[in-house]
Amino acid sequence: ADAVHIRIRIPVLPSRIRLVTWNVAGADPPSDLSVLLGLDGADGPPDMVAIGLQELRVRPDRLLWDALLGDAWSLQLMHLLAPHGLVRLEYVRLQGTLILIFLRVDLLSLASSVSTSYMRTGLYGYWVLCHPVFHQTMWDLLFCLGDLNSRIDDHSIHFIKSTIISGQLHILWVKDQLNAARLQEPFLAGFHEGPLCFPPTYKFDIGSDKYDSSHKQRKPAWTDRILWRMKGHSGVDTTGCTQNQNNPSISLENYKSHPSFTTSDHKPVSYACAFLLQLQLTLWEPLVTLWVKGSWNQNLEDEELCFALSSEFKSSSWDWIGLFREGFWHHKDYVSYVWAQDNQRKSGIEEYRVRILWNSSTFLLNCIFCIRLTGWP
Repeated sequence: ADAVHIRIRIPVLPSRIRLVTWNVAGADPPSDLSVLLGLDGADGPPDMVAIGLQELRVRPDRLLWDALLGDAWSLQLMHLLAPHGLVRLEYVRLQGTLILIFLRVDLLSLASSVSTSYMRTGLYGYWVLCHPVFHQTMWDLLFCLGDLNSRIDDHSIHFIKSTIISGQLHILWVKDQLNAARLQEPFLAGFHEGPLCFPPTYKFDIGSDKYDSSHKQRKPAWTDRILWRMKGHSGVDTTGCTQNQNNPSISLENYKSHPSFTTSDHKPVSYACAFLLQLQLTLWEPLVTLWVKGSWNQNLEDEELCFALSSEFKSSSWDWIGLFREGFWHHKDYVSYVWAQDNQRKSGIEEYRVRILWNSSTFLLNCIFCIRLTGWP
């Protein structure tokens, strides 16, 4: 099971978040995922994207290839999101389960203390995607997504299919196992979900929009789900918004499946929301400020960078500065880097300078101070 915890220190940030879950059934990624990732919306791409994938190929030769060169899904997602200014912030893979977090490049400096934890529960084909931490001080907003394998109890396959065709999905909601569990299990009691206004996402004949026609005749079910939980909140109002005084508020924009994707026996599900985080912080200036004095000389192989640290910033020997091409994919996709505390010299009360190697034939546009964002470069 995978759990990714991200803490962002910001005063006020209207943030558009998109989450996607898809059991891909061993298939390779389609060439166009723009609709699924929300890249074609009128408001532009989201600020943050979280993607949970299940049942990736796990043959030994494929795992070795993926470890050396990267798996096809991660490469395709980075290729599609980077031109829209979204950089991979975190990545965790456990056999056939994969979770990726992308953040808008100009928000990277606001993300700090990114930590990842996971629990290996994949035994004999049984697994769950998330194992969240519930210490009240460790999170403001928690998402749980994945193939949760919830089924529809009592009703026959013929009744379920006829109900789907008639559009009376609400009849099936009360028999959904996850809905029932949220009312009974303390673990799920605080989680919320958008309305299930889309048909069940499992099980389909691969390559079609038809439910299982094999001899197994699997009953359709809402197996693929996205839930959220907010600290200090116990309900959802009629507008689809959740809010609590002095805490974040979240407004549901859409929660839907994407039946046009037919490479798997599951349909992917996406969740888009507007997230307003209002924290009472005394810190309004950036933790770190980077600049270059004058213009860099292309005839030199190294140049000098200046940076200043806020009094609130707690420096570390793991802090580093990286130079990146515009449109870079992730924090290790740098052209050059230097440890922030290596060979630095203080040129003013709060100003430091370091020298960094660079290739004058490379056009560089991004310089990022990595404050223990994801470990060493």
